[in-house]
Amino acid sequence: MGNNNWKITCLHYGTLSCYKSLFDGGLDQVRYPFVYSGYLLQKDNRNILVDTGVHQDNIIDGKAWANSPALAREGLTPDDIEIVMYTHLHNDHAGGVLLFPNAQHLFQRDEYFNMLHPLPSQKIRRDYDPRTPGDIAQIKNIRMIDGDFDFGNGIRIVKVPGH
Repeated sequence: MGNNNWKITCLHYGTLSCYKSLFDGGLDQVRYPFVYSGYLLQKDNRNILVDTGVHQDNIIDGKAWANSPALAREGLTPDDIEIVMYTHLHNDHAGGVLLFPNAQHLFQRDEYFNMLHPLPSQKIRRDYDPRTPGDIAQIKNIRMIDGDFDFGNGIRIVKVPGH
């Protein structure tokens, strides 16, 4: 293994059954499974989490996403996570912010602005949980990124448009 090799584990936070029309704007009422997941990056006793899942109050089948057994299956607790990186701040990716109060949280500045000022279509779809801005305000260690960012040690954050 080279110096920049990280172990990457997909964490299954939970599965919902959603109508197809939720994703394509149509009227189709066929239900499909929709998986919520995050990623755990590990190297040299460092644990980085990518996305936290939905807010811990959104419980389905007795499980809250980031506080689900996903981390425990890897032998970890939220206190073991050093850094949380967010692909974006939609409710299904950033709702578990408060589960990691001691971690550093990284996200794009533009995404934060968009969360505070969502487009009308994002309001209709409820892309952002209204609790997330207040949750983020409680976190002590936040780093907003503007564009691409070389995190070092083989990790580079690349800003891409869209969802």
